[in-house]
Amino acid sequence: MKLISNAKFGEPVESGTIFRTQDHGINICIHKICGCGDAWYLNCCELGIEKLKLKSENLFRCADETKEILKKKLELLNERFNNFYEDNDVKILRY
Repeated sequence: MKLISNAKFGEPVESGTIFRTQDHGINICIHKICGCGDAWYLNCCELGIEKLKLKSENLFRCADETKEILKKKLELLNERFNNFYEDNDVKILRY
């Protein structure tokens, strides 16, 4: 995962507060919220995740935690889709 940092020029890239990636066509943002301490948050528009507080305090652990969160979210979505796909009993109802 290649993260793009908002660190100021001349400062270490790890000093940033917003890290974005668009690897594999998925927009992910790991960021801090001003005034909310040292907590890290996750945004992923494609999966409807916005400002999800991460448990990790270390950026690299946040990246690993993000992968696990996205994997679980996709597994749940896949399960729901499979249930929909396998439902062959079509009925038309009135509101």
